[in-house]
Amino acid sequence: MLKPFLDALAQESILADGAMGTEIYARGLAHGGRPSELNLSAPAEVRAIHESYIEAGAKLIETNTFGANPISLARYGLEKKMREINLRGAEIARAASRERAYVAGSVGPIGRGTAGSSDLGAAFASQIEALKDGGVELIILETFSDLEEADIACRAAREAAKLLPLVLQFSFHGLASGSGPTPEEAAKAAQRWCVDAVGSNCNSGPEETLQCVKRMASVSSIRLSAMPNAGLPRIADGRAVYPVSAEAMGMFASKLAQAGVSLIGGCCGATPAMIREMKIQIEK
Repeated sequence: MLKPFLDALAQESILADGAMGTEIYARGLAHGGRPSELNLSAPAEVRAIHESYIEAGAKLIETNTFGANPISLARYGLEKKMREINLRGAEIARAASRERAYVAGSVGPIGRGTAGSSDLGAAFASQIEALKDGGVELIILETFSDLEEADIACRAAREAAKLLPLVLQFSFHGLASGSGPTPEEAAKAAQRWCVDAVGSNCNSGPEETLQCVKRMASVSSIRLSAMPNAGLPRIADGRAVYPVSAEAMGMFASKLAQAGVSLIGGCCGATPAMIREMKIQIEK
């Protein structure tokens, strides 16, 4: 029996899953359109990915719903299926979990250039409400790079699922160019917004992610999360190949745990084999 999520987060490092989108493509399941639509057309295959991460040792899995908001889905003519996609995403993850892992509702950014603030808030709220109704145990807002949009998403989450824990993760690809917030700015904002954990995901690799969360820790007392990419991919034979090995991901998972990070997982390119190695290294 799992402890309440926030109790566990306060007491130990929780190992999350790895990539969903890149794993879908690696298995040859996505042929255009949105990966989240597979919740309707290929639920058994989505469940198998969740189960592979749990078998590797993950104690938290994320729903296959990144980008499954009505504005983003409208680009593929799927906006009328938004609620069903998110409900099924939550239900599939819960069926895979069988109370062995926490189920987090994955919510990605939309982009402020696509709609006004009120429309963005309504879009986030409708997706999060569907995930809540599907039975997720927490919400993870991930890969945000704009403070104003992150604020809108946090407000929507608190309105649509006020009793669920909330994790907010930023991507800091813009650090080198000076675009987007710094880790310090993001952490200070998250503390003002009273999220339960703040962190970083989808950076160029684990070393950058480690440095970003250390900078966040220097200005904030909020619990930390980190889900690095397995490096930057190169294309070989038409497929993305990620350069960071499972052993290297495991080493950085250990460093993240030693740095006090409470929620550790992987993002693009992170496979079940990597999660298995991360578990071994964290538990050493």
